[in-house]
Amino acid sequence: MTKKQMINVLLEFMKQAGEIALREQKNLDSEKNYLKEKNVMSVVTTADLEISKLFQQFIATHFADMPHVIVDEESLKSLGKDKWQTITQAKYQFIIDPIDGTLPYSCNQALYGISVGVFFEGKPYCGFLYMPATQELVYSDGKIAYLKQNAFQPNEEDKKLDTQGQNSCKIIFGHYWNTPPTKHFKLSEVIMLNYYSAVVQLLYLVTQRAKAYAFYMSIWDLAGGWVIAQAVGLHVYHLQDGKEVTKFSPKDFDDKLHLKNVCVMCDPKDLEYLREVLSVSPKLQ
Repeated sequence: MTKKQMINVLLEFMKQAGEIALREQKNLDSEKNYLKEKNVMSVVTTADLEISKLFQQFIATHFADMPHVIVDEESLKSLGKDKWQTITQAKYQFIIDPIDGTLPYSCNQALYGISVGVFFEGKPYCGFLYMPATQELVYSDGKIAYLKQNAFQPNEEDKKLDTQGQNSCKIIFGHYWNTPPTKHFKLSEVIMLNYYSAVVQLLYLVTQRAKAYAFYMSIWDLAGGWVIAQAVGLHVYHLQDGKEVTKFSPKDFDDKLHLKNVCVMCDPKDLEYLREVLSVSPKLQ
């Protein structure tokens, strides 16, 4: 299967997954679910599990002849006791976050999304970020990234995304209350925001609605956006030492598939400035 064919198959998956998310959200009772963890989790799990099941069906139907593994927060136990052995033995890693942004989703808000990243031998290969409620979808073959506006509608428009270039936006995604001011941190120059959804923040970042994203997350939160970010000239670096993270491997991810260190996604030219601004933050969760 060519990469173009793979992308077309996964775009169809994103369309169907978005329909599930929208349908399930319409059935929410926000008055009952608002900030009530038990209810929030039970409601969102319905959509999560249905999208996860659909993803497994798509992979089994279209990619059965490719040596692969599925990495899904909802079914990590399927990877066995030695997750890394299972992951590294497969040439392709299909990584999904069925519903990212549990809290806004459960409160009937639009700021949630679906993420799919395909990695080849641990390296970003192609990726997808989709916000069904706003009909925005970004995807990439690893070299070029595209934005679909009015995604899957009759008036859908595809736009090739430019590399970051001179991004003058002041927004950095992260948690400002964990980032005490330094001499470089001025509210007139930097605005810290958090939308409680990695998909939303990654999509806004690659479409130049933010300058950078400081995070400490799991691979399913990062995977789809990582591929797209590289296509527009953004990279992932350790905040502490500035070293680039280039691969999904035990070197940078723990046994729970969570990053071992706080990282920042940004344009290389902004890295040192951002490290100075954010250097006093012990953790940006």
